[in-house]
Amino acid sequence: GKSTLLDVLADRKSTGRVTGDILINGKPRDDTFTRFAAYVTQTDVLFPTSTVKEAITFSAMCRLPNHVDKQEKLDFVDKILQDLGLTKIGNNILSNLSLEQSKRVNID
Repeated sequence: GKSTLLDVLADRKSTGRVTGDILINGKPRDDTFTRFAAYVTQTDVLFPTSTVKEAITFSAMCRLPNHVDKQEKLDFVDKILQDLGLTKIGNNILSNLSLEQSKRVNID
């Protein structure tokens, strides 16, 4: 139920049939929606040997548009680490994190 709803909102549903309009605050989703909305899936999809900063950097490099240059992406990573309260543990290995910290890193 809840996971299906989130999958539909995030445009991740690849099976089944979705009908009707999907509105966010009464308006259709735009291309930026998935950049600002994320949720933690029920299974971790991170490399346990990576650091926090490496995981966030990998995600940014894969997800941000090609027209965004590398330095802008790295600056964005630093902002995300700060916003999520992960700056101090940026060099920690993922397998050593608490559950709460893992959930903040595992943004998808």
